[in-house]
Amino acid sequence: MITIITTLISYFLTPNLSELNQNLDRVSNDATGLSKVFVYVVNNGLHVPLQMFFLSLIPIPFLYLCNLILTAIIPGILFGIMLHLSFAESLPIFVASLPHSITEMLAYCIFSSLTL
Repeated sequence: MITIITTLISYFLTPNLSELNQNLDRVSNDATGLSKVFVYVVNNGLHVPLQMFFLSLIPIPFLYLCNLILTAIIPGILFGIMLHLSFAESLPIFVASLPHSITEMLAYCIFSSLTL
């Protein structure tokens, strides 16, 4: 639900895409090839679960759900930007990313429920 709301908000707000493209070029040049894959795996497989674990140790209820909410917001922003650019070109990308997004959200939900 958060992803859908974020998609709608980012679709109607019409971000400055030229500035976004310059920032993405600067960030994407830091790693190349398999090093990009390794950075992605380390982030999703190590950093995020450790953050959720350490946030669950702080005695503030539901603080560890921040990672889950941010994980749901980021695809929504990307989907909104893609839909704003071209609906026909973004539909296959959206459908192709759904299995991964759903699986990742489900894994984070399971991990969050285990930390209760």
